[in-house]
Order: sequence, then C-alpha cells, then structure tokens
Amino acid sequence: MRVKRHPRNILILRLSSFGDIVLSEPVARSLKANFPDARLYFITLKEFEELVSMFGSVDHVVGIDKQTWTWDIKAIMNIDFDLAVDLHNTLRTRAILRRLNPARVVRYRRERFKRFLCVYMPILWHGNLTHTVDLYAEPLEKIGIPVEDRVPKIVMPRDQGRSSQVPMDETTIGICPGASSPHKMWPAKNYAQLARRLVDSGFRVFLIGWRTDKEQIEKCRDLIGFDIKGLIGENLRDIARAISICKVVIGNDSGLMHFAAALGVKVAVIFGPSSPLLGFAPISPWSAAIYREIDCSPCSYHGNVPCKYGHYNCLELISPDDAAKQLVEMIMEA
Repeated sequence: MRVKRHPRNILILRLSSFGDIVLSEPVARSLKANFPDARLYFITLKEFEELVSMFGSVDHVVGIDKQTWTWDIKAIMNIDFDLAVDLHNTLRTRAILRRLNPARVVRYRRERFKRFLCVYMPILWHGNLTHTVDLYAEPLEKIGIPVEDRVPKIVMPRDQGRSSQVPMDETTIGICPGASSPHKMWPAKNYAQLARRLVDSGFRVFLIGWRTDKEQIEKCRDLIGFDIKGLIGENLRDIARAISICKVVIGNDSGLMHFAAALGVKVAVIFGPSSPLLGFAPISPWSAAIYREIDCSPCSYHGNVPCKYGHYNCLELISPDDAAKQLVEMIMEA
C-alpha cells in the first residue's frame, strides 16, 4: 500500500544516538524531495535537536528530555500525521505513535539475529550486515518512496562563517581522538605519533572534539610535545566549522565521523572492538575504514565493553604508520 499522493504532515522518529541520527538524513531528504509541500517533523532526544536542525529537509524538531522522558506533545498533538516513519522501532517510539495516532506507520527492521551471530557466534555466520542507511530506506521503498541518494548530507547554515581559530589551509588534517566509549579509542600515544609525523611532513594538525573528549584531547596534546591547535566544541556548529576546513579527518568509530562525512569531508575511521561489518561505518565514497579483522573482533555491538582478553590487539595492531599511509592516499586522491 502506497502513502497517499499529497501528504500534509509527515513524522520521523529516531531518538538516538548521534551517528544513527546522521544516517537517518537520507530518509528525511527523500521524503521532502517526494513531498515538497508536506511539513516534515522529527522527534529525537533534546541533545540531538541541533543536529536534526542541520538537516535541510526537516521543518520542525521535537526534543524529548532524556532524564524525565517528557516532551512538548502539545506542539504536535493536534496535527494529523498522514505518515510516520519509525527509524528506532522500540517500545518507547511505539508508545509515542499510539498517542499521536498517524494514519500510516512504517518501521525499519533490525537485523538482531544476524548481528548476534556476527558478534557472539562468528563460527556460524560472519558476513556483512545490511548497512543501517539501507535498513532505514527499506520501509520507504516498500510504500513506493525511493531513497536514491543514500549518502547523508549536513547543511551548514549560510550565516555560519569559519572559525577564526582554524587555519584555512588544504593541508589541515583533523584528528578526533574521542569516542562514546574508552574501549574503542585508538591509544592517545598513537595519535600523538601520527600528529608528529604529519607535522614533520608539512601538514597542519587540528584536534577536534566535544567537551566530553577534553581529557583525551589534552592527553594527546601532552604526548605530542609541542603546541597543537584544537577545538573543544560546546555546540555542533563550532565543531562543523572546524571540521569543514579539514582536508581529511581521522578518528575512532564515533558519531563525529559520520558527521564529518556528512559535511562532505574525507574521513578515515579506526575500528577495533566494533567493526565496519556491522553496518554502521560511514557510507560516503570519500570515507575509509582502518581495521584489523582479527578473530575476536567485533566483540560487541557498539565497542563499549572491555576487551575480555585484556590486550586490545584490534586497536594496538593498527600503527601510526598504517594511519599515516591511509591519510596520504586519501589526500592524494582527486
């Protein structure tokens, strides 16, 4: 069954997390392209409102408070939604939709069983999972809405200039040493060695991260041994301005890497306990994964548990030379 020809109001739900929300952008853009006169609403957690506001296709963002799980339902309670696209598919999003009662609901499917086998029983199955962007596109295509361009795109507002702290030079390489879990962070000493080699080769290096990455950024600075500029962002637009002037950005498997790729910047992503096999890697043609496919990796869905062997070889076996080689190859590409 196809959605009606001229929907007036469309709703997307994706509550978290940062990277997953970036990967939902092609769905929002496709809905707007197919129904340009419809108003597009997006429900997410408050901490990601700024991110969704940078989607050029979304008209209204509704934020949910993660601590109290309250939200301004009055703002949309009386809206007749012709279509709702649930890209989270949890009990919580289903409860939200029961209150809003849209005319049509489509949901994305989770590859739970394959993911379980890939992580915990690779002897039975160790293939590539469907990429998250493709899983998000499936419910739309089943109702006749094509998602043709599947590369996420973040729109920088026109009134946002470049950061005066950032050198405007194509030789600038961004390093994002943080991540949501310490267990999937490439060692700070490796980032420091990489930074020194890049500087010795004539590149500028810029450290970029959230305020939650402050400790890791300062550790890298101390290990580098000489002054390196950096940005600890308090808001997403500052981080976007810093990333947008970089020729290439390198970092751990994190939402910030998805964000950088969506800004159109080349990204090199270091995977360790997580894996590009799980379908979460940046999908842009200007992105690359740096990964050692050892027997015990991936060891969790999101790389957020300690190494059960205590060696972290999945990360330790990736040398600064490996990373530098990948970056130079990407820089030399047209």
